[in-house]
Amino acid sequence: MKTIQEQEIWGVITEDFYNNLLVKAKKEFKNHQIKKRLAISYWNPKMNRNLETRLRITNGQSEIVQKTGAWENQEVINLKEITIPIQNNIETLINSYEVLDNMHPKAPRPIIQFENEIFISDKVELKLAKQIGKATKYTFELELLDPKLDLLKIAEIYNLRDKITKTDVNFWNKWNKEVTTMSDEISKEELGKLIKKYLK
Repeated sequence: MKTIQEQEIWGVITEDFYNNLLVKAKKEFKNHQIKKRLAISYWNPKMNRNLETRLRITNGQSEIVQKTGAWENQEVINLKEITIPIQNNIETLINSYEVLDNMHPKAPRPIIQFENEIFISDKVELKLAKQIGKATKYTFELELLDPKLDLLKIAEIYNLRDKITKTDVNFWNKWNKEVTTMSDEISKEELGKLIKKYLK
């Protein structure tokens, strides 16, 4: 288990901007990782909009992640993240899904699929994300790793300052309708197949 504090900015970008920044980042950053990720979100803004729990598989590694902190209508977001590793097998994941589902009021769960290009320096972590589902969208996330620095000034270096997207509950409700596959839109069998795909 690990706990970290995150300071980050996030935004929606076009496919062209994504591709151009990807080329630039590959030249600039020495540390480059590709992470394929499936996340099932248990977020209920009617109960607590500043608390989200996710069942997550990243490059075959399974974990439960919980993030807390205010985020609505903010340029810079500060979050606390707790990560708990769990076993990498289909039975554990299905059981974890059901346990988490039973702990929250019954509602469709966002099933989020990403391919993330991660670039890390001693100053920042830049994530360029391609989310697939009902539609394909491109986003960025810039996380500060050196607390002595100004995240917004670093964002200007990558032309990201004006790409910051402030969000609220209505934004994510609309996003989920347009982009994210929801648990009531696929069968349990299809969900199981999807989990197996990301465990490989």
